[in-house]
Amino acid sequence: MARGSYTVGAAVPNPERGSPVNEGADGDGEADSSTPLIRGGTIAAEGKPVAAAVAGLAQSTMFSAVVNLANTIVGAGMLGLPRAFAESGYAVGAVLLVLSAMGSVIGLHLLAVSQATAGIQPSSFYTVANAAMPSLTVLIDVAVYLKCFGVGTSYLIVVGDLMPDAMADFKVDLVKDLPLSARDFFVALGFVVVVPLSCLRTLDALKFTSTAALLFVLFIVVFVLLFAVDTPTLDDFDPCPSEGDAPIAPDCRGQSGYLATDPIRTLKVFSIFIFAFTCQQNVFQVCSELKDATLSRIDRVIGISIGSAWIVYMVVSVAGFETYGDEVKVSGAVLY
Repeated sequence: MARGSYTVGAAVPNPERGSPVNEGADGDGEADSSTPLIRGGTIAAEGKPVAAAVAGLAQSTMFSAVVNLANTIVGAGMLGLPRAFAESGYAVGAVLLVLSAMGSVIGLHLLAVSQATAGIQPSSFYTVANAAMPSLTVLIDVAVYLKCFGVGTSYLIVVGDLMPDAMADFKVDLVKDLPLSARDFFVALGFVVVVPLSCLRTLDALKFTSTAALLFVLFIVVFVLLFAVDTPTLDDFDPCPSEGDAPIAPDCRGQSGYLATDPIRTLKVFSIFIFAFTCQQNVFQVCSELKDATLSRIDRVIGISIGSAWIVYMVVSVAGFETYGDEVKVSGAVLY
């Protein structure tokens, strides 16, 4: 199929099938890659004009789309990558990270094509699945729900694990007079902060939050690099600190290598590489909100987002593995 054949100009009802049919700019079902995916038309299932709804939705810039998708990608998965490299080695870990990134790019592109072919705006996993495989719509929706539930839970776990220790380092006790443990308090606080953000109407409304989150990611990258640099002038970033002549953690550095020593252990951490690039649940929203959403513009958003995440992951993975070697048995954030 030529690329132009699945670039949607509009969606119109098919009287024989009762589902959206693609109609290109010239009316013959063909359109080039510069044809916007978001145009006029109707949603056959509801018979409602989508032009008015989309006119207020498709206002997202390339910057907003990239930071929101990149923020969806870069998250808790980054914390487990040093351990994944410890189990697979530099070479195998780098290859698995590249393959996972490539798989995510291909998957996101195909989802964007599916959205374009369905011709439904605004779109979601539910609407596209309902147009493609109505009998499996509920199953697909449940799978997306479980995936998002798992990702959301992982963030609360990270908050609960790290925030009590972080506050203790700053000599701050926020739960002194509360009938809660520090972990329970910060999990509840994280939930309270996230819920309102999850209720915003558009993904574009999160561009400032996403930008702030990515700045914190950059801070973590610099932090990890400083620990990896073994120089006497950076005593505060010694991964194996000592008090006087006695090291606090004498065995914190392990061995590092290029190849995996145990293929079974490498397979056990393979899911960490895949999880690191999860963002597919938001691609339909990005497609619906992006201004002048041609397939080429969406592919650029995907490429920049995945590429940026891959660079961040490689730096954190290599620096973390270089610092602690095969002693990385837990989340990287716990070690630091």
